[in-house]
Amino acid sequence: MELETIEEQWRNESRDLVALVSRLQDENKRLATQLQSGTDSDSGVEFQMDSTGSQGGDFQLMQRLRSQVDKQRNDLMRKDMELEEKIGDIESLNMQIERLKTSGRETRRRQKVVQLQVRTLCEERADFLAQLQDQHREIVSLRRRLGLAEKENEDLVKTQEEEPLKRYTTTELKELMAERDNLRARINDLEEELKMFRPNPLEEKAQNESQSPSEEDPPVQGPLPFEPDDAPWKKSSESGIRKLLAYFIR
Repeated sequence: MELETIEEQWRNESRDLVALVSRLQDENKRLATQLQSGTDSDSGVEFQMDSTGSQGGDFQLMQRLRSQVDKQRNDLMRKDMELEEKIGDIESLNMQIERLKTSGRETRRRQKVVQLQVRTLCEERADFLAQLQDQHREIVSLRRRLGLAEKENEDLVKTQEEEPLKRYTTTELKELMAERDNLRARINDLEEELKMFRPNPLEEKAQNESQSPSEEDPPVQGPLPFEPDDAPWKKSSESGIRKLLAYFIR
């Protein structure tokens, strides 16, 4: 904006100088014409003075006109010098204007380059920010997973410290529970079987009391007979509690 203002000002000054040059040239022509007219008048006056020897007043008039012509000639020469100086100034200003135009074009080109660099940097900054956000989310996710893993590890360590001997799998625990239930059912069956083969104490006592002393058998003399191995009570006892105890002892 400032460069355009300076350029416009120089254009106005150039136009003023060109107009001044034109006016000076017109004035120079006019003075030259007047000078030529004065010279002719001087020649006529001198010729008239020589031929007729007229009054001194005409001679003074001639002197005044001659001095006026000299003065105008000096002014014209001075104007010509000023005109040449102005023309030199105009040429210098035109050169400065060209240099400023060249500098302005270079400045605009650099400005475009800087704007392009700024735009590129902004895009790179946006990409970096997006990458940082993705990395931040990934770090947060990894920290969350790490916290869960640490908690699971701590829970596992606590479980192992509290129950160091319980290292069964789910399948093994199911098998143990099924085996326990089978053992309980087997024990109940064995208890029922024992009740069936075991004599009732009340019935045995009543039967003994109903028998008379005369009818009682005499006491057995000698050793008791050998009991066979396949006796029902022996078989029931062996197949029940003893087998159960042997199973747990194993």
